[in-house]
Amino acid sequence: MRTRDVLMVMVFLIGGIVPTGAMAQDDTSVSVVAELARRSAFVGDDIVFQITVDGATRADRPSLRVPDGLRADFLGGRPRSSVFTQIVQGRVIERREEQYLLQYRVSAQRAGTYTIPGVDVVVDGKRLRTRPVTLEVREPSEAPGFSMRASVDRERVWVGEVVRVRVEWDVASEVSDVSFEATALPAAFGLLDSPQPATGGPTDRFEFTLRGRSVTAAVEPTASGVRVVFELRLVAQEAGIVELGPIAATFTTGGTRAGRERLIARSAPVSVEVRELPAAPPGFSGLIGTYTLDASLERQTANVGDPLRLAVRIGGAEPMLGLGREPPVVLPEDFGAAFTLAPDGWQRRDGPAGSRVYETTVRANSVGVEALPGIELIVFDPRREGYVTLRTEEIPLRIRSAREITAADAIGGGGSPGGSAAGAAPGSASGGELGGAVAAAPTRVPRVWAEDRGEGLLVDDAPLWWYSPAAAGALIAAPPLLFGCAAGGVAFVRHRRTPRARALAGVAASRRLWSRGEHGLAVRTLVGAGLGVDADAVAAYDIGRLDIGEEQQAALRDVLRAHETGGDPAVCEARTFRRAADETARGVRNGSAT
Repeated sequence: MRTRDVLMVMVFLIGGIVPTGAMAQDDTSVSVVAELARRSAFVGDDIVFQITVDGATRADRPSLRVPDGLRADFLGGRPRSSVFTQIVQGRVIERREEQYLLQYRVSAQRAGTYTIPGVDVVVDGKRLRTRPVTLEVREPSEAPGFSMRASVDRERVWVGEVVRVRVEWDVASEVSDVSFEATALPAAFGLLDSPQPATGGPTDRFEFTLRGRSVTAAVEPTASGVRVVFELRLVAQEAGIVELGPIAATFTTGGTRAGRERLIARSAPVSVEVRELPAAPPGFSGLIGTYTLDASLERQTANVGDPLRLAVRIGGAEPMLGLGREPPVVLPEDFGAAFTLAPDGWQRRDGPAGSRVYETTVRANSVGVEALPGIELIVFDPRREGYVTLRTEEIPLRIRSAREITAADAIGGGGSPGGSAAGAAPGSASGGELGGAVAAAPTRVPRVWAEDRGEGLLVDDAPLWWYSPAAAGALIAAPPLLFGCAAGGVAFVRHRRTPRARALAGVAASRRLWSRGEHGLAVRTLVGAGLGVDADAVAAYDIGRLDIGEEQQAALRDVLRAHETGGDPAVCEARTFRRAADETARGVRNGSAT
């Protein structure tokens, strides 16, 4: 090979013939580094601990364990890309670095020197380990004029009971960078969300974070500055005598930069005795505290199978731990024989603070049902130091086998069917008597006309016209004519009274109701026609039994639930209702709907 060719090869291999602006290949090696934002801090300070994964765009979240006296909270992970540009021998070379950052907030709770051990990080199945990191935590100076006090509502509590801690902190001058992470909360207590102050506006409040929980304090003016007042809610988790606190706040004083100082204020610890609950009776709800229980029905008169909305309200002091989606109540053993509960169970309707309302639908199974029996709730009352059974009162019921026409349905007036009973009292008719009047029937029962001429009906003031020759001829011709009319009427009535005919008539009626804007009643009528039941006995969960599409079922269910609860009307397109009505009518004709 000639000398010139050898030199060309060497230039190609060594000279780095790289086109201007080209991107160099990334290094495939992956490494991890752990570091603290600073190596020293005061008690109560928060420091960012970061793990940097070089050469990767993702990594599994590692398990970080810190020594006792520190607390770590994961802040999240994110990728980061960097592009570096270099000029080498007149050529521009760009290099991209890929990194993945994992960040934690480390809170210093006690003074001392701590070593955070190495952390195992898994990247694409490969396990890498960081080096240990050391943190020195110093004790701030005690703050004169910044006294803090803590007290509990009860010093003798039970496992599972909520302990309320009232904290008052006198602040003598302007402060900043306030942290309560130096507070000592033993493992025997779990921290809950704190309540909002009962008084003061937005400008009279101070918000901070403790153990990841947001706390809002009221700021009250005093003769020497301000007083910060807040409440901590803790739940007792372990039995024993426990030291709660001290509650501590670290902060920086105001003034010039050179005159600022990091200080700490502490309350005296409070001793709390936590006891185990005694053996629980069957049906214990798990609720600990003082509670109330009420039950109500939307009405007390109904037909067999009619839906009755049952509401159960549980009242107590917040936070009402242990109250989930369904009420932890106990129903009587024979409840299922007398009533049928809605298959979709209870619906929780949260009201104001200190109240939980649960609703469901019940249906009486027979006319023999005379009352809704009492419902029980078993709680543990700490003040009585024992289990208490709360029981609602029985609710009287009148269950009918069929609709009854009452005096409230009768219309008198002027001695003609077109008359009215204006001004008639509920439950009575104006004019003629209807004996044995009972509770008012539903409003959709057709009204009947009551003759109100009283004894005038008995006066013989008409001539005996039936003795005339015309009457005699009419009587001779009447039987054949009446027989023909009766036969035709029977055939017509039989046709109209078939289940299929009634169902199709119900579908047609539902369309008319929908066109008039009575959407809730239209849905009830359509579902009743499709299922062959009274429209008044239709509940939202009955729609799932209709042989129609899921989209139509969902739309009709929303409309009916809004109608049942009295809420804002649900949006349902007219074409969706028409499609549901068409499918229901088709099922009726095919014999699959009823």
